[in-house]
Amino acid sequence: MNEKISDHYEGEEIFDRGGTFATATIARIYLDQGKLDEAERIYRQLLERAPADAALAGALAEIERRRGIAPGSELADSVDLALSESGHTLSCLVRVSQAGCTRAQLVTGGDGKLVLRLACFPVDPDAPPYDTALDGPRDDGTQLSLSLPEGALLAAASVGLLGDDGTFTSIAHSKILQVKA
Repeated sequence: MNEKISDHYEGEEIFDRGGTFATATIARIYLDQGKLDEAERIYRQLLERAPADAALAGALAEIERRRGIAPGSELADSVDLALSESGHTLSCLVRVSQAGCTRAQLVTGGDGKLVLRLACFPVDPDAPPYDTALDGPRDDGTQLSLSLPEGALLAAASVGLLGDDGTFTSIAHSKILQVKA
């Protein structure tokens, strides 16, 4: 019987513990239903077999985020954008907690450089990412002024860890802001 089930769930480890099967799909269903304890138990079982799996570590970080600081609270990780009167710069308020950095480190598997990344549309494929280095976690907020690239119609910003290999792991992001009509 387990062979047939394993064939059906390609790429997922299946464990029979106490008469239930532990798969990433079942854990995701529990997570979507808000059953955090059940989801965490399964993700931890899966991580025992695949400790380097970034997706599983990311799912655990999501569970920790849901259990942690409530969105909208004073200490929540956040990025808020506002367009200046001139329409050429963005005012950006960034709040990043140590817990937010720790969650990102779980996903990346190590340390990284804390950066604010500006994303604009339309995108110039030849331009490097618009990254601004940040000093470190600041629950009380860091105020920045960012120049908009020429021709930008929409903008958004994300704070996260930039790994040595160039991967970016988001901690928090802003809403998309229309900068030109």
